[in-house]
Parts: sequence; C-alpha cells; structure tokens
Amino acid sequence: MAIRRSDKIKAVFFIFVTTTLFATLIITLVGTQWMKKQDKYYVEFDEAVKGLKIGSLVRYHGEEVGKVVDIKFDPTSARTKISMDIAPHTMIKEDSIATIEVDSFIIGSKSIMITPGSANSPLLKPNDPNILIESAKSSFQKFSSQIVDISQQAGVLIDNINSVFTPENAQSVSSILCQIDIFMATNSALFVKTVDKFRLSLIELDKTVNAANNLMRQNQNNINITINNLRIATDSLNEFLDKINRQPALLIRGAKQEKENWNNE
Repeated sequence: MAIRRSDKIKAVFFIFVTTTLFATLIITLVGTQWMKKQDKYYVEFDEAVKGLKIGSLVRYHGEEVGKVVDIKFDPTSARTKISMDIAPHTMIKEDSIATIEVDSFIIGSKSIMITPGSANSPLLKPNDPNILIESAKSSFQKFSSQIVDISQQAGVLIDNINSVFTPENAQSVSSILCQIDIFMATNSALFVKTVDKFRLSLIELDKTVNAANNLMRQNQNNINITINNLRIATDSLNEFLDKINRQPALLIRGAKQEKENWNNE
C-alpha cells in the first residue's frame, strides 16, 4: 500500500512540531544562561581541590553566578588553576577573595565562594588568564589545619606525660611522699603549736590596732585644734610675708625703730 503525499506531509509536520516542542522544553529546563556571553575569571589555589570538578558552582556573596569550566594542576608551582564562567556585570573587585567551600560533607561536593571586596576597590578585569582573583584557605581548611596542630600538640603532651611518669620517676615521687608523711607524723605537734602561736599573735595584733584606733578617736578633738592653730599660724605668716614683699620698707623701718629703742635704754 503506497503512502500518500498528504500522509508524508503530516508525518514531517508531526516530527517538526515534536522536535520544536522538545527543544523548547530543553531550553526551558536548562535555561538560556548558556546562550549568554559569560566573563571568564581565574584563580589559583595552594590547597587540595578534591571535590571540585568541572560544573561546580561559583557563588558571589552567597548567590550563584557561574560554574567551573576548567581545572589544571601545575606541578612546577604545586598550584591548581581554576577557570570560571561568571555572569557579566558581576562586581568582582581587585580585593575580592575566592575560597573553596564544602557544599556537602556526605558526598564531598565543593564550590567556589567569592567575596564582594571593599567598596572603594576597582573592578577586576575579566577574560585575562594572567589576572587572578586572590585566593585564601577556606574555613574548613583552616579548621582542618587547627585539628592537625592540636593533634600534634596532644601527641607531644602525651609523650611528655609518659616521660614524666616513668617507673623511676614514680618511685622517686613515692619516696618524696613517704618522707613528707614521716615529717608530718613526727612534727605534727610542733606544727600545731606554731599555728596556735601564730593565731595568738594575730589576736594581739588585732588588740593593738583596736587600741590605736580608740586612742585616735579620743584625741581627735585635740588633733583638730592643733591643726587649726597650725593653719592660723601659717595664714598669719603668709600674710606677713606678703606685706614684706609688697612693702620692703616696713622691714627697714622696723629695724631702725628697734635700734632707737635700744639706744634710749
């Protein structure tokens, strides 16, 4: 049975419509991001990038802005260079910092986090492989390094404890404790007497202090009168000196008058 021309046209039209709908669905699901022009940025890391792969997310201030497109390890510098496609107009500054962050501890996936940088810093030029975003250790990497340091310090501490508590040192400590016990047993009575004497001395000292306080309270009025008299005498002396400074002739006239009185006598 021959296929009619109209049936062929219907079949071709059906295939065309189906293909168009499928392509539209793919574009809708995947998005049109791949059709847009992306800016390329580069960063190098000293730390291991295990868990980071092509297609891993790139986040700017927590927001997804791109993906990792290339990972190359340089054996001469022992650094790994990461190439990233990032949405245009992303405000990456010259002092922005890129770190590798863990997305999931279960599957070990990682992403790159980029900080916004300071407000006054100029924008970093994109699409230049020689211009790199500044990198830093991630918080997880810093924590891991601290754990390693703590483990090493704990190992040293355990070794020191083991070296201190050797059988020889334990025997020496036991001997010292025995000597202390013997000393306390033979001198306990003397120790008690010494403590009692010290307690009596404190009581006597307290009595002396109380007596001194009582004496001060009893003579407070006399002390106040004496202080007032001293203040009056000081004021009078200051007044006399002030007159002498302003009228030195008073001192000369006083001396002459004293001499005349002595001659008359």
